Amino acid sequence: MTYTVEERTRLKKLYAEHGTPGLDLIAKELGKTVPSIRTVLVRMGDYVPVEDNKKSKRKEKTKGELVNYLMELTDLDLNGLEPAKKEVILRIITFVKGIKEENGNV
Repeated sequence: MTYTVEERTRLKKLYAEHGTPGLDLIAKELGKTVPSIRTVLVRMGDYVPVEDNKKSKRKEKTKGELVNYLMELTDLDLNGLEPAKKEVILRIITFVKGIKEENGNV
């Protein structure tokens, strides 16, 4: 996995043009494997990982968080509602919010 100075310079240039999504193209262009390219980029301090989908997916509230929010809205003890489908809990929240808005209790 030894890269010459020229290969590193070319890798740096190609990576600046194509970024992380273009690692396949860069590897093909340099005749190296993607893991090899990634390792060299990491060692040079240039590698930027693609954002993990799990992080962005976590922005959604869990059922437990939704139930807690619903309990705040209604001042009711709704423990045990977690087994309900998330869509059902969301519909109940929307319904309660609608009633509160009609009554001016937002």
